[in-house]
Amino acid sequence: MLPIYAPGFLRIAEIVTEYLKRTEPAALHGNKLESQAEYDETIRALRDLQAHSSRMFLSVSAASMERTLEEFSKEVPNAGQIRTRLSEWYNCFLSELKSSLFLMVLPHRAPYFAYEQNGQTRGGIEAVVLLRALANFRDARYDATEAGACFAFGCFTACVHHLMRVTEHGLISVAASLNVPADKLSKGWDGCIQGIGSAIKLIESTKPTPDWQDEVKKYNDLSSWFTNIKTGWRNPVSHVPRIYSEQTAKGIFSATCTLFEHLNIYGFKQTVMPSDPLPLPTN
Repeated sequence: MLPIYAPGFLRIAEIVTEYLKRTEPAALHGNKLESQAEYDETIRALRDLQAHSSRMFLSVSAASMERTLEEFSKEVPNAGQIRTRLSEWYNCFLSELKSSLFLMVLPHRAPYFAYEQNGQTRGGIEAVVLLRALANFRDARYDATEAGACFAFGCFTACVHHLMRVTEHGLISVAASLNVPADKLSKGWDGCIQGIGSAIKLIESTKPTPDWQDEVKKYNDLSSWFTNIKTGWRNPVSHVPRIYSEQTAKGIFSATCTLFEHLNIYGFKQTVMPSDPLPLPTN
């Protein structure tokens, strides 16, 4: 997806309209040369058109204007030639627009859309809040961004699917903090949750630290959280016929953010994920 905004198209129309209006009196004298100041202003306007076209990935329009500017740099055109070439270019621009498909993000879904630009992540408030919650889980940011994009474009079941991939990073981090064996981790969510349960029982039986009861409560809460996510969302989204509505996806998006805010409070961070993908649920 390419983040393209309507004001760019409007600005192109404004530049063309402004030029034609400004030069309308001179149109009666088609062979008249513009003054140096007028010509410089015209070239700036044409360069703006080329730049806007490039920014909006209208490659044909951008290339066409680039050729025009190159020709004008070799031989100064008169007013009539400029108006003719601009009119021809504008028709090219309109044709390219008509051959392109544009999708609009509805205003109430725009806060979930995020994208990379010049090495920085930009986006709406909901996307930014989740990405901030994932500051200690950098590898989960890809699926978080994909989840937001899916929500923005109305693909709510796909949004939930990506959110479950995000939560998987949290699950593995919690299991790894308890030294759950690799063979348990490789068995997917069931193996991880079972491994967490076994580790909790070990803490209860050995009481290794003065605050062992707090540790048991913390890991019991997280185990219950991940169990509910597994049975309520992760397993169903992996199979037909479950389909998620906008409202449900919105709630799961918020819950995922809350989960990682709690994991941050507890001090959990990104850990090495299993080399093989976790198996899909069978129920």
